[in-house]
Amino acid sequence: SHDPDRPKRLLLHAQEIKRIDRKVREKGYTLIPMSIYLKHGLIKIEL
Repeated sequence: SHDPDRPKRLLLHAQEIKRIDRKVREKGYTLIPMSIYLKHGLIKIEL
């Protein structure tokens, strides 16, 4: 009963975000935010 296509949530620290940013820049990939919003004082980004 595992759905591999369901949306997955990632909680990332600043260092993890920076590491992903470096990888995206060096490989030439693009991450496109589908939505950005504030919730309980935290910024949420749906990729």
